[in-house]
Amino acid sequence: MNGDTTETISAFQLTLGYAFRDIELLARALTHKSFSNEIREVRPLNNERLEFLGDAILGFVVGEMIFRAFPGLQEGALSKIKAHLVSANMLGAKGRALGIGRHLRMGAGEARSGGAEKLSLLADGFEAVVAAIYLDGGLAPTEAFVRRVFDPEVSGIDLGDLSFHDRAVVPLTIAIHVQPAVMKISVILGHPTLGSFNHAIVSTAGEVLRANLHEVRVRFLSCERSLRLV
Repeated sequence: MNGDTTETISAFQLTLGYAFRDIELLARALTHKSFSNEIREVRPLNNERLEFLGDAILGFVVGEMIFRAFPGLQEGALSKIKAHLVSANMLGAKGRALGIGRHLRMGAGEARSGGAEKLSLLADGFEAVVAAIYLDGGLAPTEAFVRRVFDPEVSGIDLGDLSFHDRAVVPLTIAIHVQPAVMKISVILGHPTLGSFNHAIVSTAGEVLRANLHEVRVRFLSCERSLRLV
């Protein structure tokens, strides 16, 4: 699989918690269309069709997870939670955590442009891996895998805030300038493709006095004025 040794693939399957009977399904799940487009002879199958199936499986399994976890919520709230959990950014983060980028087969141009770190490709690869597990072993191991991966997020849902605003934006740097009774916080927010800057004026009580581009909410965690974005 594009230079991956048997040991590397075995280690990746251990990370997944699933051993494939048909290793070619895993190979296909990790093959980006740019790779197959560069092969002029017999082109290997890419993962686009598996992405489609994986998306449907994730919707079903994650939907059941939140349906059972939050019996008091109505359809609208459940839909918000599901949309957040199966968003491209979330799936890309899951793909990155599993190390999918290290195993993706892609064309030379895509590789040079940093394809192994692109959230969109990692999300697609994650969906494809879910589908590959399903085709190889059926629903039971697929459900087990998805539940294991998403249990922390489902357990951590704050029912008091289902807006999930700014959750797709990753805070990279926080610069703090302390003034009497006021703290100016400069937050550099990273976007999957476009960088953006945000600044907020926050009182020492944690109240946002003024913010631009995105609303920034902070929570003071200790008397030492440590804080985090929420």
